[in-house]
Amino acid sequence: MSDEEPKVYFVPKSMLFDTAEECLSSDVCRVRLVMDPAKQWLAVEAVYAYLRAVTGRRHVARPSGKGPMHIMARLNAGFDLADFRLAIDNCWAEWHRNPSMIRFVRAQTIFQPTKFPGYLDGSFAG
Repeated sequence: MSDEEPKVYFVPKSMLFDTAEECLSSDVCRVRLVMDPAKQWLAVEAVYAYLRAVTGRRHVARPSGKGPMHIMARLNAGFDLADFRLAIDNCWAEWHRNPSMIRFVRAQTIFQPTKFPGYLDGSFAG
């Protein structure tokens, strides 16, 4: 198999999820192994479910929105749900008491390609 061909992964059926809640509650949900776009959308929904759970705010994943677009790009880059949860937790811990920053605890902000690595490791500019 050449380097240009996509890799094929054989994933146990138990790692495929029917709902975002199932995916969110699993420690082994590694969506990057599942190339099915519908399953990838479940991962987006799972990230949004976790964001809603942490913030207590109404975040909605719209297929044409920037947040889901950023999440899918990070999934395609090899990040998994544990990475998304960690970035959300780090941003929430840093910003939830600051009235001028709390509005930035949203998918559109957290999962930007230039910002996500910093939010993931907890290093914040400013």
